[in-house]
Amino acid sequence: GGDRGGDRGDRFNMDRPELGGEQKDAGDGTPQDSWRSSRPAGGNSSASAMLTTSANAYKMGAPKDRITELKRQVQSQLNKIAPDNIVVIAEKIVETNVASTEELEIVIALVMKKALGEPHYCETYADLVFKLKGDMPEFPAPDGGKPKSFKSTLLNVCQNEFESISQESLALTDEETLGKDKEEL
Repeated sequence: GGDRGGDRGDRFNMDRPELGGEQKDAGDGTPQDSWRSSRPAGGNSSASAMLTTSANAYKMGAPKDRITELKRQVQSQLNKIAPDNIVVIAEKIVETNVASTEELEIVIALVMKKALGEPHYCETYADLVFKLKGDMPEFPAPDGGKPKSFKSTLLNVCQNEFESISQESLALTDEETLGKDKEEL
């Protein structure tokens, strides 16, 4: 077992004096590392061009409408969720100031979509829903009945999701039923 690299250090560090290589002269008597740029240190040089924006450059615009901005803010928070920051994320979602049952449904639908898309974080999203349940506002029912709470809206969103599942997607194929008892099906 000896040194498998041979003179590898010397070959790769030839121009780096701090690693055993040689320095090159910049032409004015001062040493210059060959891997560094030849621009003067500090400040802009007359040779460097000013940056200009292109005609189609991205520009942060004003939000299109309240719903779009709400979706953007909530999705942004959901993208940052982890088991150790549920309280912070819940607070920031509450700070979006949900102002109607429609907005409440949007928030819940986004949480549901994210939870279904990331089953490994399912418990984290369940904890988030539990925290939001106590912090989100209630809204009066349009027909004068019971107010629309987070809990009732969550149940409606879950029921709508369940009802949207097509029966065909639940039907078993012939391969899946092969060799199974009626009781197992």
